[in-house]
Amino acid sequence: MLEMAKCKQFAYCIVLFLYLIGSSMAAHTTPDDDVLGWVKKDNRRFLHADIRVGDLNSTIKFYTESLGMKLLSQKDFPEQKYSKAIVGFGPQDTHFVLELTYIYGVDKYDIGTGFGHFGIATQDIYTVVENIRAKGGVITREPGPIAEGGSTIFAFVQDPNGYSFELLQRPPTPEPLCQILLNVLDLDRAIEFYEKALGMNLLQKYDNPQEQFSMAMVGYGSNLTQTTVLELRYNYNVTEYTKGDGYAQIGSSMAAHTTPDDDVLEWVKKDNRRFLHADIRVGDLNSTIKFYTESLGMKLLSQKDFPEQKYSKAIVGFGPQDTHFVLELTYIYGVDKYDIGTGFGHFGIATQDIYTVVENIRAKGGVITREPGPIAEGGSTIFAFVQDPNGYSFELLQRPPTPEPLCQILLNVLDLDRAIEFYEEALGMNLLQKYDNPQEQFSMAMVGYGSNLTQTTVLELRYNYNVTEYTKGDGYAQVAIGTDDVYKSAAAVKLVTKELGGQIILPPVSIPTTNAKITSFVDPDGWKTDLVDNEDYLKQLQKKE
Repeated sequence: MLEMAKCKQFAYCIVLFLYLIGSSMAAHTTPDDDVLGWVKKDNRRFLHADIRVGDLNSTIKFYTESLGMKLLSQKDFPEQKYSKAIVGFGPQDTHFVLELTYIYGVDKYDIGTGFGHFGIATQDIYTVVENIRAKGGVITREPGPIAEGGSTIFAFVQDPNGYSFELLQRPPTPEPLCQILLNVLDLDRAIEFYEKALGMNLLQKYDNPQEQFSMAMVGYGSNLTQTTVLELRYNYNVTEYTKGDGYAQIGSSMAAHTTPDDDVLEWVKKDNRRFLHADIRVGDLNSTIKFYTESLGMKLLSQKDFPEQKYSKAIVGFGPQDTHFVLELTYIYGVDKYDIGTGFGHFGIATQDIYTVVENIRAKGGVITREPGPIAEGGSTIFAFVQDPNGYSFELLQRPPTPEPLCQILLNVLDLDRAIEFYEEALGMNLLQKYDNPQEQFSMAMVGYGSNLTQTTVLELRYNYNVTEYTKGDGYAQVAIGTDDVYKSAAAVKLVTKELGGQIILPPVSIPTTNAKITSFVDPDGWKTDLVDNEDYLKQLQKKE
């Protein structure tokens, strides 16, 4: 019964989405009236509003010391170059809160003319305002009645980023963070949208010809003083607003709906995926770039310095990022050496003339750790091993022309069958080859996208007999894989980790610095993978151009 209920809710959500964008469905779908009726009965509340701030610490200080909120959580994401904090008047599971995002190096945002303000209900507005004033805060409207003889007392203050807060004198309320004002161009249309699409109730509507505006309050519940509301304002004769880049969005809850497990895992196999890049840290960026371009034959695709964050990045590969697997090199100021660990094996490069490549590397002073030759006496596969200036190992493989010369990543694992199953189920990869080598005490499997391991990049999973532990080091970071839907991808990974191990370490999120949707996880052996939205990835590349 529970599964049937979940499926029904999911179907309702899909039908509603198609209804809103004007798409048609076959005649056997849920009737429109049923969908819109369900929306009214759905269990919804405002969860959080997301804003970008220029100084996270001063913003937190203002919201906690001046406005009386609590700091509920704070986390830094150094690899993605941003930090987040949650502030509010109570726990996130019961209260509407603010999610603050600070992007490294960005100290100011344009709030725009479309966003109005947040509203806070307080029992003693005069004391709150004096406290804000004493702490150097900006009062933009002193406390007082809305109109002469009016009973509603309000004031306006401004946070360090320029966001406006309306303070409202009210009796105790379960939801002190009580309003979000958004300016709209057609009030009746906006009301109808929020009523029908999101199931909100119209709690109040009034017109003020004297001040040239009309207003409506919509929200969940029946009493606008006991819940958070969306305040929609139409200003006479205004035909355009700017959105700016400060206020981001509102998060609103819906009753749980999930895609059935079998459907998610089946979808993974049909998803449009490829290896995008592997990320490694290097101790000398210039010498590394020189080795990869002059000795290995790659191209320098991009290079950028981030002096404020004290690191530099470069992308190298055998072709453009939108079609080829590439390496992303990170140099952190002042760090000249990394521990590669025992778990990471090597990268693989396919070449048509392995002997010439090796001699070129030797001539340039490179390190040859295994001279070119067959894998075994009489074998047809010719290979060699070389080492870059940081100690990363590269296997060179003699092969005919291939569309993907950067063709392998070898990771050591503790349970080969478990690793194969994980990458097949969670990431939709194909098992392209598996073999055992008792003489050299290891087993190996090649997994990847496609059907020919010589024409694509593969993940080479290796189990070494009797080895029970590997060190990860701090050099190799992760591999990134493209997907058409990070949310479904994360759902599949989460499902598989319950059985095989591993963990989602970054739930699906849009990274503020790039606007790319991403989710991250570690597999049962602790190897990290980023799943990146394909469309967002391509847009990001186009911006760089």
